[in-house]
Amino acid sequence: MRALYEQICYKLDDIDFGQLWQGFERTEFALYDHEFVYLKDRIIKITNQFIGNTSIHFGGEQIAIWQVVEADLACLDLLTANIVHEMFHTYQIKAGETRFISDLEGLAYPIDAKVMNMKKEAFMLLSKACRETDRNKKYEILKSFFSLRRYRFALLGTCADYEKSIETVEGSAEYIGLMTLKKLNPLLYSERLNIVLSKLETLDQGFLDVRRIAYYSGMVLNIIADELGLEFKEPIKPNLSFICNLIDAQVDSTIMASKWTSRDSRIDTLISQREEMIRSEMNMVLNSSRCVEKSGQFKAKAYDPMNMKRLDRLVYHKHFLGVVDDNTIGDMVIIKGPIVAESDGKDFSSYHRLFYLEEE
Repeated sequence: MRALYEQICYKLDDIDFGQLWQGFERTEFALYDHEFVYLKDRIIKITNQFIGNTSIHFGGEQIAIWQVVEADLACLDLLTANIVHEMFHTYQIKAGETRFISDLEGLAYPIDAKVMNMKKEAFMLLSKACRETDRNKKYEILKSFFSLRRYRFALLGTCADYEKSIETVEGSAEYIGLMTLKKLNPLLYSERLNIVLSKLETLDQGFLDVRRIAYYSGMVLNIIADELGLEFKEPIKPNLSFICNLIDAQVDSTIMASKWTSRDSRIDTLISQREEMIRSEMNMVLNSSRCVEKSGQFKAKAYDPMNMKRLDRLVYHKHFLGVVDDNTIGDMVIIKGPIVAESDGKDFSSYHRLFYLEEE
């Protein structure tokens, strides 16, 4: 692992971080496995701080961390690009990024057939703009994209901010990782970009994953803006506008689509299938002989944003949920998933009933 760390450092030496994004600088990083953590100048036993691939505060500084698995060893260029992605999150945090929105708030985002049909149409335009090589045509397609997006976001109201936030925070980190890969391995860059564009063009359950698909739409929007010479990579500081808004303001069109009639029946089917899958997962808990019901005034404090889903007033947490009960005095309690949490249907960070499985 130490040799792998040094190889990554060698590749990082060739990256101009400030060229990737104004103000972005190389940060410290750590590699780890199930037993040890490998830092720049030492190796330590793993602690409970090292979970997933992210940015953490450790040893008095913010660092990027990556859990190395066997698949990572297949391509050092890709691994390096992924670590730079996490370094960008480190930069965001250190620079005072404020465009984060709680994923619990994001649960209010409506999985609505009309919204999703417009989203599908917009994603096709976004992918088309990215594939287009003629600069003028690319710009015209981007204008059409924003025209439709403005209409959809007007319908979404404040829920649109969740999509904009994920595109800004995660989409930009995806963009940084891909631009790093372009420097290290142009062929692999093209392959990865085509995979992402295919995700935007494909109607499947991934399309309905508001959080994950925004990683890709944000990344592609940044690529298009970059190719058109639009400004969006200013140094990060508190209280900046969402990147989508920054780019939109530079597109020479204030037109918003005034009507929309297109409808793809496959989206209705996907939404029905999604609801049935969530209902089935919840029923596995609610109908189990091991189901425990607990009432109180629970405030969610820890959760896995990639593995929680809402159906009406109920939220399904697949892996775990950390809560504080306002009716009692005590520390946060971590409940092992799967968990069904009942809200008031408006505030998905507060629950009055929890259902989970008693440990065997």
